[in-house]
Formats: sequence, C-alpha cells, structure tokens
Amino acid sequence: MKFNFWKPRFIAEDLGSALRQESGEAAEEGISVLFPRINEGMPLELAAGRGDPLLSGRMTQFSKETLTLERIPGTLSFPLLETGLPITVRGYDSGMEPVNLSGSVVESTRVRCVIGELALVPYQNQRKNSRQPIDIPANFYALSDRHMAKPQKCRVTDISAGGARVISRSAYSVGEALRLRLELVKGEGYTSYWGEIVRAEAAGDGNFEYGFLFEQLNRRQIDALTRDIQRIQRELKQKLEV
Repeated sequence: MKFNFWKPRFIAEDLGSALRQESGEAAEEGISVLFPRINEGMPLELAAGRGDPLLSGRMTQFSKETLTLERIPGTLSFPLLETGLPITVRGYDSGMEPVNLSGSVVESTRVRCVIGELALVPYQNQRKNSRQPIDIPANFYALSDRHMAKPQKCRVTDISAGGARVISRSAYSVGEALRLRLELVKGEGYTSYWGEIVRAEAAGDGNFEYGFLFEQLNRRQIDALTRDIQRIQRELKQKLEV
C-alpha cells in the first residue's frame, strides 16, 4: 500500500503569533492571524444566518484569500448561493480541533463554491478543554470489512468530539476511510466511529501516528462521547487527589 506523509500547511504571515492565537488572545498591533491547519480533502460545512447548514463539501484549496469547496463524489449537487452572501465555514482542522471561519461567497456553482474575505472565529480555551489524553487499545477496520472480521490493532492516545490520535503498525494513506472501534469507558461497551486519516507520521519502532477525523457526528453521538470524556476526566482527577 502506498503511504503518503501529510505535511501541515500553515497559512500565516507571522508564525510568532501562534502562541497568542493558541491562548485565545485577539490579534493586536498588526499581528497577523494564524489560520488553522487544513489539508486538501478535509470535509467542511457552510452555514449562514443563524447557523443553518447550506452545504457540505471537500476542501480543495485554502489560502489567506480564499477557500474552495467541491462536491463530494456521489453526493447531491450544491445549491446556488448569492455572490457576497455572508458565510460561516465549520469543520475540524488536521488536529481534529473545531474550526470556525467567517467569509462571503465569491463563486457558486453546482459542484464548486469559493469563499473569500476569510477571518478566523476563535474558540476560547479550545485546546485546554476539548482533548483528553488516554491510552486505550482499539482496532481499525476497512470499510469493506462489514462484519469486522479483520481487525487491525492500534492504540488511541487522545480523543475529542472531532477525532482521535491513533498509534498503529499498519500503514494507511492520508484520505483513507476507516472504522475505529474502541471501549472508551471500561464496561460501557464498544463504539465504532467512521472517519478518515487526515495526518500520518512515522512514530518510531515501526509504528505510525495518525490523526483520525471522525465523520460528522450527530448531536446524540457528540453528547455521548463528551459525557464519556468528562467521566474519564473526573475519574483521573479523583485518582490524583488520593
């Protein structure tokens, strides 16, 4: 299997602003905004007004000036949007952290939508609260393995409502769709998450580290996952206080 290493794409004029951006401070005194890391093929959603979703597509181009989404093969064509319409772009970056960008429609066709006037809408304390370090055995499955008869062992080393960091000896390509199955809280049963590899790096000792982006979860799935993460955090805190 061909293995492609994904390299993060920083869209910034001043990388020195990274720490300020990570801590949630507003860019001041001419400091340029650090845009999130988003790789080609990442699924994103466009919303307008009160947040009602308009369309979902795969990002094919991203710069300081514009972001381009194209229709995912096999899905419905895009609705035509009015040029200049204010838009919110929602999704997850390559680290599976939630991302919000504001902008406006530059071009709209049935298969392509270009957004300009991009601006980052920050999440306060995002990284401090959304990810939970863990060390849990899990399995990857190919989507064609409908009966989950051929598990590929892996370990999940952190998780959020957007995705997980996974260590595995199996080689996967960026963009490859898989199923991740794990028991996050012992005794509560196993859960499977569909998603795709969005980051791949050599981790040493013959292992690979992957960023695994969950397919857009519904509200029930997000709430259940968030409750499990919060439970892990409470149990960890109790152990530390003993």
